[in-house]
Amino acid sequence: MEKLIGIISIAAATVMAVACSSPAPDNPSTPKGEAVWAPDVYWADDYDGPIGIPVGESKSGEPRMTLGGVQLYCSGINCYNLLVQTWETSNMNAEHIKETIEHFETEKVPIVRFSCSPFHNYQFTYFVDQPEWYFGLIETIAEECDKRHILLIPSFFWNVRTFNEYCGEKLTAWGDTSSKTHALMRDYATKVINVLKGHKCIAAWEFGNEFSLAADTGIAGYEQMPATCVNVALKAFAELCAANDPEGRLITSGNSIMRDAQYHMFHNQSWETDTFDQYVEMTELMTPEPMKGISEHIYEDGRSFAGLGKVNRRTQLKKAKECAARLGKVYYVGEYTGLGVADDDEALTESFYKDFYDERIQISLAWNCSLTGQKFDDFKFDSTRGDKTFQMMRRYNKLYSRLPQD
Repeated sequence: MEKLIGIISIAAATVMAVACSSPAPDNPSTPKGEAVWAPDVYWADDYDGPIGIPVGESKSGEPRMTLGGVQLYCSGINCYNLLVQTWETSNMNAEHIKETIEHFETEKVPIVRFSCSPFHNYQFTYFVDQPEWYFGLIETIAEECDKRHILLIPSFFWNVRTFNEYCGEKLTAWGDTSSKTHALMRDYATKVINVLKGHKCIAAWEFGNEFSLAADTGIAGYEQMPATCVNVALKAFAELCAANDPEGRLITSGNSIMRDAQYHMFHNQSWETDTFDQYVEMTELMTPEPMKGISEHIYEDGRSFAGLGKVNRRTQLKKAKECAARLGKVYYVGEYTGLGVADDDEALTESFYKDFYDERIQISLAWNCSLTGQKFDDFKFDSTRGDKTFQMMRRYNKLYSRLPQD
């Protein structure tokens, strides 16, 4: 959960104040209808269908993420530094990568989102000067996850400033198709896609981390990057993925939740609260075709809409799904309050799990698992915090496995 601009960081005190829902029962009754869990179908020895997550339809015609021809519902985790821990810990081989993935298998983690690029621009020299070693690490991640039946969502451009700073350009270069930043983005993405596209574990292609939050922050004195720049970058990435991936996997933004004033920040540089229709308009702008995946990161109990006031988290999720259906896209939660962010408040974290299950959010990924637990809001394997997190994840995945197809 690397927050790139000061005004967008989420205060722990706000998170702590969230009112908690009661936890789901350990042994609820199985919903009526045919129930089958998509990962069980997909990883079966005799499965020979399409690989990755495409977008299918519900019986009523609404878009749904599918896996192995079955609607996918599951809870997973973020492991931001699955790749970058290699140079963060100065362990320049794949030892920590393999150890981390072995833990994923032990804990029965079905899906993991991770940063698939360096965080700092000076680290980009690994890609430029040592491409064989660099792509060998990425290949190792995919090979290990294929073997251990773990789905991956690689997030290509984690730090909004890494590529443009490496190229010596301003943030607005993301919106300039003739810029060095754009050329590097296309080159990097093409090479990563070509390394990964044949691997069964690759579920979807994610552009980057929370670029939406960097848009139009000139209003607060930060370097200005209009939402249209984000749109240009996202669209170019989506078109590149579509052209290079014959499997037609889901392509998604990696955005955080739209700001309460995202529309007004873009159109008139004000903090006026957006209506729901304006929220839909900005979501569409920042999820351009052929991108079909709407990502949001949720750390608080609801948001505000003009005309509706402050809505709780359950209503927020309902409105997000309504937005996705209107746009013909699918919705998932790419980050939310794990036990580290919640300062080990189990009831708070469980309230997120329960809301996502009750609202049938297809994919939700807790923040953030780390082998070494370097950051205050991480949860480590073989720790009390980690054990409790994985127990919750497994319990809710058992519930998801009982859901019938709609």
